[in-house]
Order: sequence, then C-alpha cells, then structure tokens
Amino acid sequence: MQLEKTGALTADCPNRFQGVENQWTIETAPSADYDRPIEELGKVSTEELVEQLRSKVLDQSHLGIRRLTRIFKAIDKQGDGGIDLDDFRWAFIDYGFQVGKEDAAMVLAAFDKDGNGVVDMQEFLSAIKGKLNADREQCIFGCYNKVAKGAQAVSMEDLADAMLMDDEEKAQRLQAMDLNDDKMISFKEFKEFHWCLSANFQSD
Repeated sequence: MQLEKTGALTADCPNRFQGVENQWTIETAPSADYDRPIEELGKVSTEELVEQLRSKVLDQSHLGIRRLTRIFKAIDKQGDGGIDLDDFRWAFIDYGFQVGKEDAAMVLAAFDKDGNGVVDMQEFLSAIKGKLNADREQCIFGCYNKVAKGAQAVSMEDLADAMLMDDEEKAQRLQAMDLNDDKMISFKEFKEFHWCLSANFQSD
C-alpha cells in the first residue's frame, strides 16, 4: 500500500478466483541509474557499498569525531580496536542493508589501507571523513581565526559567544570539539570537528 501511495508500485489485486497467470505488477525505478540489464541490477560496486555505509554513519556523526569514535567502537564487536570482516557485514545489516560476506570483504579492503585484514580507528576515520579540500580548510581556518585572532587556542566561552545557536546545541558542539577536555579549543580540534561535518556535504 505504501509503495502504491508513493507511486513506486502499481499492482493488480488478486482474488481467490484469479489464476496466477492473470496477476501482474508494474514497478518503477527510483532513479535513471537502474536503466541497465536486469542481470546487472543486483550487482553493486565497491564505491556504492562504501558510500552507503559512509552515508549512514555520517547521518549519526553530527557531533564530530567523538561520535565517530563511538560508532567505531559499536561496530568493533570484539572490542580489540580493529573491525574485521564479520564486524563490517553486521554493520551493514544493523544499518538496514542485507549484504553477503563477499560484498563486506570489498568494503573492508577499501577501508584497510595497510592490508592487514582489519580496519583500525585511524583507517575508519580517514575513510568516513574523506579528504578535506583546500577551500573548505581555508573556510574553517577563517571562521576559527575570527575568534582566535592568531592565538593557538581559544576558550570555550569565547567560542560560544561567536556561535549563532541555542545554548544546548552550543554546549553539545563545544564538548564534542574539546577532545582533550581542557576547556580550550585548538585549531586542530576545531578543524577535526568541522571536517566531520564537512563530509556530509558533497559539493561546495
């Protein structure tokens, strides 16, 4: 019913007197990307799998690197600091994607830069955050320096005064930025936080 409501499915409603040969269904694709031979539709590239996982993780990482660290630990079922093949497969399943070990292995290989068969925290963060281009880094630095004015670090109070949001959201963001809990925000901490946010936007 929901698919019919959204226009993604139109189907004949069978009844007890109707033969199987008289039942029909018309389905429409969600995008033009599905315009390919039917035998190829079930195939998913490594890039698509990585992007699906990355998108789901980033949806939950609005509080920056602290949140990404928690997500990593949640995926790391053994708690040994490394995500293995089974961890990756179950991460996909937990996020609503049914994938086999072969597909999970492709994603693992894409994350596993040193090729040791497991993904450590740094490899995970690097793959999820992606690259920070020069324009974005310059923008982040410009925002930080408006408050820092050349200083190595700024107090959370000074940074809070420059943030245009409610007090609760300010507190959440500042706590997420302050990685060493010293109540001061360095440019490195500010950059790490906004790098995670930046990964949610595909274009500038």
